[in-house]
Amino acid sequence: MTQLALGLLVPLVLTPAAAQAQDMLAGPAEAIDGRSLSIGGTVIRLADIDAPDLDRNCAMEGRNYPCGRLARAALADLLTGAQTECRIVGRPVGTPPLAECLADGFDLSLNMVHTGWAYADAAQSNRYTGIENSARTARRGLWRGEFERPTDRGLAISGE
Repeated sequence: MTQLALGLLVPLVLTPAAAQAQDMLAGPAEAIDGRSLSIGGTVIRLADIDAPDLDRNCAMEGRNYPCGRLARAALADLLTGAQTECRIVGRPVGTPPLAECLADGFDLSLNMVHTGWAYADAAQSNRYTGIENSARTARRGLWRGEFERPTDRGLAISGE
């Protein structure tokens, strides 16, 4: 009877650990765009931020430039040679899982917002709004010119 009882407890003890392992990903990562990356073939979206779509152009000093591609390049720079660890924090239906990710211990979302190549997603959290305000004031990245956030419905945002 004791062996049977222990046999039934083991799966209960292992299940939470297995669930936690599924919520963590680690390894070399590749930037997909300014807000998404791939680890071992799994696409992840950085939590609490947004960035221009890959094909998006923005304006600066009266000229268009490929801000979506520059945002991806900024994320790629942060990932190059780094060990990336991501903890899944949400699984929205129809989109990649949301994750808090560190590259060599540094918060990727925070760094993308700090450099101005991503912005705080207030629909998810206000976690990075102070960092965004600092990037805007310093006119870093996107804040050097004008760009559109998907939620702005066509209203251009200027760094000026």
